[in-house]
Amino acid sequence: MGDLLINLLASVIAGTAVWLAGFLLRRRRLSRERAFFGLTAGASCLLVVSRHASSPREFSVHRRDVAALVELASIARECGARADRVGENQPAGEIGRLTEFCVGGPGGASPRSATHVRTILRGVTYRVFDEGERRMSFIVGGTEYTLSPRTSYVLLARFWGPAGGHPVFFLGGLSAGSNLAGARYLAGHHADLARTYGADRPFALVLRIVEPAAYGTDFTELAADVSDVAFRPGPVIELPAPPDPHSMSAMSPTEAARRPEPTSRRAGPQDAPAVADILIRSRRATESIPAPVHSEAEIRDWVAAVVVPDREVWLTEDHTGRPVAVLVLDDDWIDQLYVDPAATRRGLGSRLLELAKSRRPAGLQLWTFATNTAAQRFYLRHGFTEAETTDGSGNEEKAPDIRFVWAPTADS
Repeated sequence: MGDLLINLLASVIAGTAVWLAGFLLRRRRLSRERAFFGLTAGASCLLVVSRHASSPREFSVHRRDVAALVELASIARECGARADRVGENQPAGEIGRLTEFCVGGPGGASPRSATHVRTILRGVTYRVFDEGERRMSFIVGGTEYTLSPRTSYVLLARFWGPAGGHPVFFLGGLSAGSNLAGARYLAGHHADLARTYGADRPFALVLRIVEPAAYGTDFTELAADVSDVAFRPGPVIELPAPPDPHSMSAMSPTEAARRPEPTSRRAGPQDAPAVADILIRSRRATESIPAPVHSEAEIRDWVAAVVVPDREVWLTEDHTGRPVAVLVLDDDWIDQLYVDPAATRRGLGSRLLELAKSRRPAGLQLWTFATNTAAQRFYLRHGFTEAETTDGSGNEEKAPDIRFVWAPTADS
């Protein structure tokens, strides 16, 4: 009888020890998971999803994006948190206020994603290169990842805003199915990611989805870790353009052939002084437009605080690395396009205008002063048409202006 009691007591102790070990292990795993996602019990998180791009309904969401939201909501539920869905046109608040899961690559249907790419994932460029078939790609680290019938890609990233706080998890796929693959990868591999990146290191991963038409998201694999390049301004982009006779007239054919092409890249905060210099010098040198109503100091402050952080800014540099031209895009508007007075008549403005068209293939618009006839001829020559004239009451200079628009044609 005594042996039976001893054995029974030993079994109870062993069972309790096993249960306690399992309980502590589960608590440890839960603690790591919560730390990785920046979640706590009872906390809220945001699920930001893009609108279905081809649907006429304002709040329509692709069914695969819905499935991605379900995966992400399950993560929140595992952590004891609550997930609140936010549409792309609803205010999500400042970055870092809550943990955010942002689903969908940048574009007209996902302005929140576009903002993240423009301001934080500055080494990443998304583009649509076949609008008819909506074939897309993104470029990061000098490599282009292209959607094809046999392969798709999604960029999975974690980062924080300037003020810190809670993390953002960005799932920018080349299709809704790619977004779902990214969500499932995150749900299934977050423990491995936590071991690699901990709770406080940003990361950016390119995931490859193999044969998505046949296997769905089953074959999703890591294609590249681009954490070291995704968060800084991207690689220089060569801008093709025909030789400009004015810039080469003083050079021999051999010298012209050897001269390196200008290059353009996304501008970062460190480029704000150069951007402001070009704007100020160009406005000062152009007699056909009114003088700025703001001081040079105010213009520099505006460029540093508003233009570079909040808009898509491209800086062109000559073969010596000197900044010579700037393009500023704000949604479908060409907000600024200026060439340094010392670098005019080299085709730099045309190069940047072609870049603007490639960045906004659906169309562009801009304002120019009615007195700036040279700019009007330039835009007309590049396929823009006059859409509207005003008396200038809507601009700061109170000078008459003209709105030009460009829309792609079958030949463009």
